[in-house]
Amino acid sequence: MNNNWKRTFAIIWSGQFFSILTSSLVNFAIIIWLSLQTGSAEILAFAAIAAMLPQSIIGPFTGALIDRWNRRLVMMLADTFIALCTLLLAILFWLDIAELWHIFALLALRSVGSAFHMPAMQASVPLLAPTEQLTRIAGINQIIASVSQIAGPALGAMMITIWDIEYVLIFDVAGALLAVTSLFFVKIPNPEIDKDIERNIIKESMSFPYFKIMDLISYGFENNYSIQEIAVSVEKSEEEVNNILTNLERKNTTTAYLRTNPIYF
Repeated sequence: MNNNWKRTFAIIWSGQFFSILTSSLVNFAIIIWLSLQTGSAEILAFAAIAAMLPQSIIGPFTGALIDRWNRRLVMMLADTFIALCTLLLAILFWLDIAELWHIFALLALRSVGSAFHMPAMQASVPLLAPTEQLTRIAGINQIIASVSQIAGPALGAMMITIWDIEYVLIFDVAGALLAVTSLFFVKIPNPEIDKDIERNIIKESMSFPYFKIMDLISYGFENNYSIQEIAVSVEKSEEEVNNILTNLERKNTTTAYLRTNPIYF
């Protein structure tokens, strides 16, 4: 892998940064608007549920689906879907016919799109960068997320006091448009899938909580820790760790592979 990955990474993540930032901005702006218009804590609670519950429900299954699909296409479709939901909500506000159920429904649909967008973005990282750069890139991802979480609400609160809500919503549409446009200029490779192995979405979805354990085992393996030391750190038996390490050696697997192709135990 040559240095072209840096250019690809910069193009993708510059667009994704603005998409995530504007989504955070709009989410908080809607909350502020509901607070100002209704003054009801109950309404805010319902809005929060609508915005988070769909993503929480389908989130465990999206990773297994994305593992089968084109990650670049998933990111583009998810961004487009979220933008269309936001645009529809803006039109409803423009026409002055927006009802609370409209807001709740579209917040829920945006949440569904986010459930596919973020995993596809995270799963693309190991496919773009060399293994030795993954830690550095994980730091960049954390910076992007942190800046968006801090700056998004601040900008949303400021803009809702300057413009009407329908104009603030357009920022999310613009951010999504920029993110989708940037993806047209890059190619994200898809991992090789062993067609001889029968795959089960439910099984793969249920295995995702073990990513941290597998990361630790891979790290210990790559840094010459003893089997006993690795077993203690992940609270597994030495036999279980040996079985996983056998799979790692057989597949020549690294932490990057584990993040998108879990080994079950």
